[in-house]
Parts: sequence; C-alpha cells; structure tokens
Amino acid sequence: MPEYIIGLNDKTYQVSVERREDRYVVMVDGVRHEVRLAAQSPASTARSLMPAPQGGLVPSAAPQAPAAPMVSLGADGMVRAPMSGKILSISVKTGDQVKVGQSLMKFEAMKMETDIAAPMEGTVGAIEANVGDQVEQGDPLVELR
Repeated sequence: MPEYIIGLNDKTYQVSVERREDRYVVMVDGVRHEVRLAAQSPASTARSLMPAPQGGLVPSAAPQAPAAPMVSLGADGMVRAPMSGKILSISVKTGDQVKVGQSLMKFEAMKMETDIAAPMEGTVGAIEANVGDQVEQGDPLVELR
C-alpha cells in the first residue's frame, strides 16, 4: 500500500490508500477506514499527488515521481519537520532560489529516507538545521521568503 505523510492545519498524518473493487481502504495514523465513492470526478484519473503552493496536495494528470512528504509552512515562512527524524543532507544554501517541490534536504524517519520539498517558491532565508541533527515534529528546518 503506498504511504503518504500529509500535512493539514499544522498537523501531520501518516496515510495509506488501497483500492479494492468498488471501495478504498484508507489507513490514517493506523486507523482503518473503508471509503466508497458516490461518483468519480475527472480528477480521479490522476496517477499521483504533488505539493500545492498553498501547502496541500493536488492531483497531477501526468505520471510523476512519488510526492515528497508534506511539511508545514507557517505564516513566518518556516518549513517545519513533518515528524521526528534525522537530517541526512542539505541541498540548498542561504540565498538560493527554490521552486515548489524542489528538494531542500534529505530526511530519515522510521528507517525511510525521503526529501523535504519546498512547499512554495521563494528564497532560502535561513537554514535552521544541520546535517546529523535529530529533529522533532514541528522543529524549524528552513526559512523561505
């Protein structure tokens, strides 16, 4: 089952989705939900999800690489850790211009390595974490302006 880390209203959820005939099994933070679609919208033909500039997920009609985990972006422009983990590498430096979805750093959580992606276009104002740092959910990582 594909797994996603989804940020919503400054809270992070671990979600997996599995299609079964006329329904979906959705696991949200370990709680199982069975979902049936009343009608299929045109967006349901999308093959993947990608970060939206506003800080959510949007369908992408073309095949894409798996979506990066969602991170919270505060009103202060601070990208925060989606969960507890370790910083493996940093891909940007102060002053760099970044695009939505661009990798800011590599992060290891629950024995899985993943990218922390820019949730918006902007300039890196500050980098608040260092390679090797253990961070907790919500800790500041990168400031975007």
